[in-house]
Amino acid sequence: MIQGSKKQFSNLKGGLLYILAINEMMGSSSFKSKICKKEMISFLTHAFENSECKDNDKTLEEFRTCVFQILENMAKNTKILMANQKEIMDQLLPVIVQKIQSPSVDVRF
Repeated sequence: MIQGSKKQFSNLKGGLLYILAINEMMGSSSFKSKICKKEMISFLTHAFENSECKDNDKTLEEFRTCVFQILENMAKNTKILMANQKEIMDQLLPVIVQKIQSPSVDVRF
């Protein structure tokens, strides 16, 4: 388990630990600029779009929280936003708007 995230994301196991590793890398400016490319934005968009919680699934809830933290870290970096503005505007923003307008309280933020 990755240092510092053990308690917050205790249900993430196996392949789901990759998203946790990406989240940790977003804390490093050198990694952040290297991993935030159009493929990563496409992946995060897809993950965010399809991670609606059902039946109090703690693992999915933690996964969604982790994805949201990655997107939040990305949004705080002007260089990343400017370098990937097409992907963010065309892919990510429509999904975020869809989640804001969602009738489900589990996906609104």
